[in-house]
Amino acid sequence: MINPNGQEKFIGSKENGNISTATACISKEGKKSELRELKTQLKHGLQMCKMKDMTQIGERMKRTEERIQQYYDENRVNEAEQETTYLNELKQLKVLSEEISLKITVFFSKAIDQLNLSELENRLKYGLEKCKIKDVIELTERIKRTERRIDEYEDQDRRDEVEQEMNYLRDLEKLQRIVKEIFFRKSNETTSINNDNTLSQKISVGEIISHEERENVENLLEDLVHIPCCAEKTIMELLADFQQRLLGDSRVDKTFDSTFLKLQTLKDQIYNEELISETLRNYLQDLNRTVNNEDCSSTDKNIILLVGATGSGKSTTIQFLAGAKMKDTLIEIAPGKFVKHIATDGPVKNAQLSCVKTNPLSTSETRYILPVTVQLKHIFGDHETGEIILCDASGFDNTEGSEFEIANSVGLAEALRSCKSIKMLALSSYRSLGDNGEGIHKLVHILANIISDIEHRLYVIVFLNKEKGEDTTPNSMLHGFTKFAPTNNIHEMLIDIKSSTSDVNSDLRLDNTFIAVLNDMIDKTRDTTDIIDLVHGDPKILIKKLKKLEGIRYPSEVFRFSISQNTKHTI
Repeated sequence: MINPNGQEKFIGSKENGNISTATACISKEGKKSELRELKTQLKHGLQMCKMKDMTQIGERMKRTEERIQQYYDENRVNEAEQETTYLNELKQLKVLSEEISLKITVFFSKAIDQLNLSELENRLKYGLEKCKIKDVIELTERIKRTERRIDEYEDQDRRDEVEQEMNYLRDLEKLQRIVKEIFFRKSNETTSINNDNTLSQKISVGEIISHEERENVENLLEDLVHIPCCAEKTIMELLADFQQRLLGDSRVDKTFDSTFLKLQTLKDQIYNEELISETLRNYLQDLNRTVNNEDCSSTDKNIILLVGATGSGKSTTIQFLAGAKMKDTLIEIAPGKFVKHIATDGPVKNAQLSCVKTNPLSTSETRYILPVTVQLKHIFGDHETGEIILCDASGFDNTEGSEFEIANSVGLAEALRSCKSIKMLALSSYRSLGDNGEGIHKLVHILANIISDIEHRLYVIVFLNKEKGEDTTPNSMLHGFTKFAPTNNIHEMLIDIKSSTSDVNSDLRLDNTFIAVLNDMIDKTRDTTDIIDLVHGDPKILIKKLKKLEGIRYPSEVFRFSISQNTKHTI
């Protein structure tokens, strides 16, 4: 901030530049008049620096620093000093913006002595989770280790790491103070009050706390109106929404779409403001999954599970079946090198598709089982009722490493076992088919690994249908083929694969599972083949066939935990 005399007046410094320390410098009342004055100063400063909002500050500071260095290299001292003055003004604007944000969130940082016991315990629980500490007993040792790391980083002049560890140390010390305060208060609690009085006091305190929390959220939302659109503002809006849900506020918009739109906005802002990292990307997907599962869990539901190797088109097929319009595109993966890719064309109506990602390369974009509910009236028209739940399980031959595959497999097995029934759409891609049926081998191993005794189950289904004289698809699994041309004769291709592999290779001939699944695919493609045209096709045709399938009942007796051979070798 610049004072009337033109001198620099720094509100924060390197020593107190983080939220926890800067909060202490802010008045506890956070009066609106003070906040309004700060916002006026920020608006005036932005106008003086010819900026629309604070999203430009980082790039502007970077360019200014580069110019200063250039002027000094050219021995143009006066110009360098002018640019330095301008840089200081930019820095002060940044500090001022941070102070405004801190005033808005001041109710999250009330002094410990102002919090009641319940709030203290909630803060402690949240803080321990944030710092990844299982028990308060670890606090003292964690503080000592952090202090040692800070000393080491300072000796090595690693300033960024020092600042990061200092922030972490402050959080640990704050937790330690909370623990001491809780212990002090509990030790002074009187035990002479009878149970009835204690209960009535707890109820009245709870009502007071609830009322205060509602007021705090309402004040936050009022203040957020004056903040320019940015990732920080969207995060605070989401926090306020979630807090209102916890308080049972009927006025908050609880629709599934509204939350997903905000999450999508947050993701776009994080990318635009160049804040994205691999860790943050995973957090966003975790958040999407959590919100998604709150409104659409696969537990005790009839689901359709898409099965196939990474790159077989599971996620793209989900988008297609959910009614998204698809188009062919070319994606540049290297300078001058493009690959074909099928992507959504325009906005999608189903908000749950925002967490279904596709990749032009054969790498897995899905980290968890993701249920997507499709209202059939949106596909067939208002006359159709009911819904289907499509589940895009993570890539079984996951490209992210053994740790991810194990975590995904455990989650997948648990999710499938909790379903009411499961229909299966097994996908094979033309790109991964191979001359010798390598893609079929992958699919067979996936099915064999997650379904116990699959060759017997397929045999029983086919046998019963033939005995009844029925010319229908066996009742639990449908084979779909992606990225095939309409002229491809898949039935003949499968026969050729069998002739060139199992009929020649004695080892494969003894592989009962491979033979059973391959024969099943050949049998089901004899009269008709489900080639899925994701761009020009009609999802109604495939959905009708999926609806006719009879789901696998009692999944807990059929589906099992599975990992790939590579992961087994790693273990």
